[in-house]
Amino acid sequence: MFVAFVLVISPIMFRVTLGATKPVQAAQKVNHPFPQHVTYAKGTLKPSAKQSQKDKLTKSWYDTWKKNYVVKNPYSTKQTQYYVWTSGQTYSKTSKQTVPICVSEGQGYGMLIMVYMAGYDKNAKKYFDGMYRYYKANTCERGKYLMSWQQADNGSEIVDWGGGSSATDGDLDIAYALLLADKQWGSSGSINYKKAATNIIKDILKYEVNATAYTIQLGNWASTLDKNNIQYTGLRSSDLMPGHFRAFAEATNQSKWNKVVNKSFTILNQLTIKSTRKTGLVSDFIVKGKKNYKPASDGFLEGSKDDSYGYNACRVPWRIGVDYLVTKTSKSEDMLTMLNAWIRKKTGDQPEKIRSGYTLKGKAMESYYDMSFVAPFLVASMCQDKNTKGAQAWVDSLWKVVSTSSTNNYYNDTVKLICMIIASGNYWTPDNI
Repeated sequence: MFVAFVLVISPIMFRVTLGATKPVQAAQKVNHPFPQHVTYAKGTLKPSAKQSQKDKLTKSWYDTWKKNYVVKNPYSTKQTQYYVWTSGQTYSKTSKQTVPICVSEGQGYGMLIMVYMAGYDKNAKKYFDGMYRYYKANTCERGKYLMSWQQADNGSEIVDWGGGSSATDGDLDIAYALLLADKQWGSSGSINYKKAATNIIKDILKYEVNATAYTIQLGNWASTLDKNNIQYTGLRSSDLMPGHFRAFAEATNQSKWNKVVNKSFTILNQLTIKSTRKTGLVSDFIVKGKKNYKPASDGFLEGSKDDSYGYNACRVPWRIGVDYLVTKTSKSEDMLTMLNAWIRKKTGDQPEKIRSGYTLKGKAMESYYDMSFVAPFLVASMCQDKNTKGAQAWVDSLWKVVSTSSTNNYYNDTVKLICMIIASGNYWTPDNI
């Protein structure tokens, strides 16, 4: 079977707050506390605002995000669990209808955020460990270290709501967060983060990577399909996370991950640099053609816009951009140069004119904009050559819009926070610390 994640894009009309927590019993060692002020690759850019102001805005947004979306599992009595509330829905004793509450994608984001904000948040490890326990309580049968893609609240317990299937992007971020946790807190405590990371990385490679093509598959269900099925060879563009794959290769000493890195860039370049479309945009979903990879058709998995730059692909400028900031690999440079040139021309250097969805030729599909589309362009803008005319001003205008936007919904707010962590110079990797 397959699963399709439908994003909630309407504003949240109510707020979830965390209950009172017990004081920390003993100070925990934080090896890389926020802020870190990482030096990115030579020649890349950062917002020119004062560092103290960038840190302050990032911390403030984290506080808002945590208050709105980090929720304690009320049914877990033995060990505390926390989940990232992604749906905007809560169980009602009146209607008594089971409602979805969390997806693995959000859990992965939450675990990443907790590692990066540790030090500022003195309880970050507690929340991270609670998120880890929630992940462990909701894993799949096919790949026991993969997370079931969605859970729901039925009024008495948290139950699986995704048919036991996984979504690869959530697993990738959970694994990466565990590698970071090993560097942040060490693995000698109650949770061996390094071992937990290698366990899920091995399952990702076994159940979510095409064993012959070295492409990231959609979930653990896709590898069970007939090899001629288009969803067997298909992939989600936003699952192309070369920085994660490099870290997985290092952590497991498994060279296959380096092949996944190379294949990811091959696919991206086929869709951008080698394409007649000169926008740098990629589609939400990608399929294998007779010779090369190409945009999926509409209705491939989630809907009529699967062939367009939508709510999945909007994360690509962030995923590829942050890898460039760390490595400055030439494999992504041409794509990012094209993408930056296109969006600047399209908007006239006005971030407010970025729209929530484009055809691959660059035609806006919506009249509004969401932060999940704007914030990733902030990360991409930092990859411009510093000598490019107007480059710094474009970075600064994006930072201003992103850092001052108000709360909206889980997806927009979470993508914004992660991109602010990166743009403020506080993104570090397991292998550069």
